[in-house]
Amino acid sequence: TTFGLDGGQSDPAIQWRPIVTTVAPDYVEVGEVFTDQLTAGVRGAAPWGTIEGTGEGAPITANGTLYGPFATEPPQGAVPAGAPVAGTATQVLTGEGVYNVDGPVSEEAGYYTWVWEIDQADQTSAFTSPRATTSWMSSVRQSKHRSPQ
Repeated sequence: TTFGLDGGQSDPAIQWRPIVTTVAPDYVEVGEVFTDQLTAGVRGAAPWGTIEGTGEGAPITANGTLYGPFATEPPQGAVPAGAPVAGTATQVLTGEGVYNVDGPVSEEAGYYTWVWEIDQADQTSAFTSPRATTSWMSSVRQSKHRSPQ
């Protein structure tokens, strides 16, 4: 089932389905902020929805969860059951384009992965990104500059 801007079922020929792709840095140093770059777009022929009367882009809230640390890179597919959550981030998307998002500060070395969701309960269309592919994965390494203990 797909949903239109009003939350009801829509004609498949004119349905509006926002999509998000993401690219996270390959490496993050301990103490640095995790970042992610979201690219918002629309699946199908319809353009990004607008707010009637204003022409502004319809706001869509994307919620990101950063999972990790993992000792080894998790397999492709769903996040493993019981995976630790390192933090969350929220980004309001108001049209097609690129959005740079800051997450939590990295505190521990390991592998991390972002998963982004657009929840229908928060707006008009549901979408969940698959578990990170290589370009969505961040690895945290210990800083080369360690303080004396």
